[in-house]
Order: sequence, then C-alpha cells, then structure tokens
Amino acid sequence: MSKKNLIIVAAASLAGLCISGANAADANSFYFGGTVGAGKINPGTALQITATNPSTKIESDINVAGRVFAGYQVNETFGFESGFTKFHNASTKNIANTGFNSSNDVTVKTYAVDLVGKATLPLQNGFSVYGKAGAAYLNQKGNTNTYTTLASVTTSTSTNQTASAIYPTVGAGVSYELNKNVSTDLSWNHIQKVGSNKNLGNTDLVGVSFTYAIN
Repeated sequence: MSKKNLIIVAAASLAGLCISGANAADANSFYFGGTVGAGKINPGTALQITATNPSTKIESDINVAGRVFAGYQVNETFGFESGFTKFHNASTKNIANTGFNSSNDVTVKTYAVDLVGKATLPLQNGFSVYGKAGAAYLNQKGNTNTYTTLASVTTSTSTNQTASAIYPTVGAGVSYELNKNVSTDLSWNHIQKVGSNKNLGNTDLVGVSFTYAIN
C-alpha cells in the first residue's frame, strides 16, 4: 500500500469510527495516562555520521519506548489527544585499524510530539476499540564520538546533527474499562515518513497503556 493510500485509509477509518457505536467514554471529560512497550526507529541516512569508518551505521533499532498523553473526550465517540513519545537511544560502536587505532561511538536519540483525533467504538463487557489519526513532530539527534590513538596518545572529536519534521501519524487499540475512571489497553502507534527527506524514517510503538479519566 502506498503512503498516500495509507493516509486515506486511516482518515476513512477514523471518520467511520466517529459515527459508529454508543455508550463510549463519558462526554466532556479529561483523561491522562502512559504507555510502555517496544518502539522501533529507522534513523535517516543523514544521521549516520560515520567519521572515519563508513561501516558504522544504525539501520534500525527495536527497544523499550514510552509515551505519556492527555486528552479530552468531546462526546461519546470522539475526542482529542496529545502525547510525547521517547524512544530508546540507538547506538553502535565500530573499531578500525588503519595504521592507528580509531573507534566511533554513534548514538541516535529520538522523540516525538503528536496531536491526534481519537474515535472509539464500544463493544461489550467493558471492551472497546479505537482509532487515531493526526500529525506528529518527529525529532532525531545523531552524535558521533571518534577516538583515535597514535603513539599511546588518544584524541577525541565529536560531531552532532539534528533532523526534524512533521509527519502523519495513525494508531489503533483495544481498551478494557477496569472501573469508571481507570482503563487499560493494548495499542499501536505509527509515524509515517512522507516525501524524499533522507534525514528521518518511520517509527512504531506497540505497548500497554493505563488511562485515568476525570469524570
């Protein structure tokens, strides 16, 4: 599926959920919560700062990630939500011998801030499903520390580069209401790179969330 079709499908799904179902979360209520799970990043080529050895490269990284969020439930099926996601720092080390000892320590730090519309379709026995779509500000910072040893003397240099962009984001989840105020869910959140920007890549977060509603 092309990127354009993915965005169209996500928007259509969100609109469909908005007009479906009843007995969802209470209207005119605020909520907040947190997600912890596995996050995947794909650092862009411009952040592959290779210094003395081009084989030092991070293709992708899957590790622990988390998201905190807050939202407002407008009516029984539709609300707005904003969140901050922090991904695990991806890193790699490469040692080269070219007449002297040289090593590169590369680290890529990634975070995202999103604003989405959220639509909920209630099921039975406290379960519901939801979909989200909106925009996310994605930021990645690449850092390379290069250490060179010659005649028992070690010197170091540091290079930094930051890339950021606003991309479309979508998400989906299954929620279970523990009581009137507290619910838990299993969710997936995706930020989709669009255009020819080589500085950034897609991200994914799959995790378990707990949400507290202020009724």
